[in-house]
Amino acid sequence: MQGNMDIHMRKYEDLWAQLGKLHDLNKKSSEFPTEDDKKQRGKVRSDYYTINGKIEIIKSDHSERQDPANVTLTEMRPAKNLPKLNLPTFDGQLLQWPKFRDSFLSMVHTEKLSVIEKFQYLRACLKGPALSVISAFKVEEANYALAWQAVLDTYDNQRMLASAYLDQLLNFKPLQGRATPEALNKFLSSVSDNVAAFNLLNIREESQFILFHLTIRCLDHHTRELFEMKQTKDSFPTFTALTKFVRERAMALQLAGTSNPMLEGSRPSGSFSNPRTSRPPKIKTSLITNKSSPPKNNQQSNPSNVSSCVACKGEPHHLLNCSVFNETSGQERRNLLKNWAGCINCLSHKHQNATMHLYTQAPLMLPAMQQDAI
Repeated sequence: MQGNMDIHMRKYEDLWAQLGKLHDLNKKSSEFPTEDDKKQRGKVRSDYYTINGKIEIIKSDHSERQDPANVTLTEMRPAKNLPKLNLPTFDGQLLQWPKFRDSFLSMVHTEKLSVIEKFQYLRACLKGPALSVISAFKVEEANYALAWQAVLDTYDNQRMLASAYLDQLLNFKPLQGRATPEALNKFLSSVSDNVAAFNLLNIREESQFILFHLTIRCLDHHTRELFEMKQTKDSFPTFTALTKFVRERAMALQLAGTSNPMLEGSRPSGSFSNPRTSRPPKIKTSLITNKSSPPKNNQQSNPSNVSSCVACKGEPHHLLNCSVFNETSGQERRNLLKNWAGCINCLSHKHQNATMHLYTQAPLMLPAMQQDAI
């Protein structure tokens, strides 16, 4: 009976693949597989695993009812342990988890077996990293529920399954050379199975999650870790949520940094200056007097002591604002500024620049002088 079930299941999978190829060759505008087709395929697979589990349980019950007188000693040894069930093993490979979970639930977990027997089946099915999850639990009735829950908490994660299915699609190696039926069937079985399994998760915003999965791979490990810590176990993050988090983290890093490039241009010069730099310079004194240095009370070295305008003899002001100075000729201006204590470059009375040549450093005076020369 079980052999017939396996044959029918293989025929069903072959027909599914052939139907997909025919649909592609005919280039039909209708979609295949549709959402109803995918749900139907998932139901067929689930029923297949359930029926297989029922068959194994019937076989085990039948073997236990055999007459002990007709059973040899070698045949009785397995009967002292557990009835043999055709259960899949699970070593922690996430893509194999749905198949193992469904088979174990239908054949062991929900059947009328003792708790100890269920625990023994569970330990017999788990291998490698998966077995280490429950290795700390002793085989006791009180520990079975805890052990099974520990396995569920570790592997029954819809978000991790969705990411694993998408990774299978992204990591599928492109077909090389000429197309062959074997290569195309391999493509269909790999891609179609993962897409069908992904659709069975019933993600509400599939497109948002797919964009999220593609873009989060571009971030650094620490930022990804911070984002994942904010997510719940079975939530499906969206691309919108990721961009919002990255924007907030960028702002937080800017505010927490030693310098903010957005504020550097608006910061007034001299703000937050070190008080040490604002101290007046120390004046060094010497007992040796330099006779060639001008006396400190020389009025010519301090233009701010000018008492009147050199042109109009009025209150000191800028020569460009003096009407008398503006009406003079070039020669008259040279005569006025010959012994002037101000700056002959900018014509200000507040500082001195007497070392500059009159014709090369006083462009404001040149027009009038050139006009006189003509």
